[in-house]
Amino acid sequence: MCSDDNNAFYENPFVKIPLMVTGIWWIRNWFKGTQYRDPDRIDGKIAVVTGSSSGIGKCIAEELNRRGAKVYMLCRDREKSEKVIDELVQKGCDEDRLILRIGNLCDFNSLKSFSEKFRQDERKLDILVNNASVIALPKFNKTIDGYEETWQANFVGHVVLTEMLLPQLKASESARIIMTGSRLHFFGDTISPEIANEPKHYGRLLPYNRAKLALTMYVRGLARRLQEDRVTNVTVNIFHPGMVNTPLYRTTPFKKPIISHILSPGAALIFKTPMDGAQTGIFLACSPKVEGITGKYFDECQETRPASQVLDDQKVRQIFGYTRNVLKSLGI
Repeated sequence: MCSDDNNAFYENPFVKIPLMVTGIWWIRNWFKGTQYRDPDRIDGKIAVVTGSSSGIGKCIAEELNRRGAKVYMLCRDREKSEKVIDELVQKGCDEDRLILRIGNLCDFNSLKSFSEKFRQDERKLDILVNNASVIALPKFNKTIDGYEETWQANFVGHVVLTEMLLPQLKASESARIIMTGSRLHFFGDTISPEIANEPKHYGRLLPYNRAKLALTMYVRGLARRLQEDRVTNVTVNIFHPGMVNTPLYRTTPFKKPIISHILSPGAALIFKTPMDGAQTGIFLACSPKVEGITGKYFDECQETRPASQVLDDQKVRQIFGYTRNVLKSLGI
């Protein structure tokens, strides 16, 4: 009798519906992840954010601007990016502190042009957010510089841009380099440039995993080099944004109309919004809690352990040596 009473209680729509709503609310908030709500200001700081015309990069640029920074938005598409700036201004951003610059991580000459112009405009750089990324390209492509596109867009291009801007970062009282990484670096099978740039080893997701693994290793290597050179005013860290519903997945099967329509209700529940995904990046750019912390991997606004390969000093030296050879070939 008691069991029947309990069933009747939970079947009552005035009980059942609130319980369902509460359950959905709890699940949604769990998937949203940690929210960086501290009111830390960065007035007067100069920032560069790559890939800031959409997704996570756009949200990071918006929030850094709101917190007082002058933000250089490094994007590929001028027309699209101008519309994004108009949108951000309508949302309350300061237009005078949103500066559009055109550059492509898959074209070293465009990065060189941006860096030279930036040096003319600014004496220092306080925050560099290397966020731009591509994933699951349908076929193997080589860039104008001769690298597999995913490898350059997610790894080598960030390295080149960072090293080009390092003099301005060193000129800052306290500079932060922030990389958008991915937990998929745990599934990187190799960091061999020969394999990464070879068509027969190409797959839809493997190149992304490899590039994010190499980038996470580079972060450790750069942090170590800066410490050895006694550069104490520049830190570099990398973060995992989580599963985020962004244009990054435009080339994956999930964005096919039929699949997207079928999955959209569940995706809306379990995928982060771009602003949710940007939270750890904003935290690393703004929070005094991470002052002086360098060479680390973050998830949900907390330092966490990366893949074991990232902690392998020999492999880190290997990938860092590779990046030094790339830079030497470019005269950097």
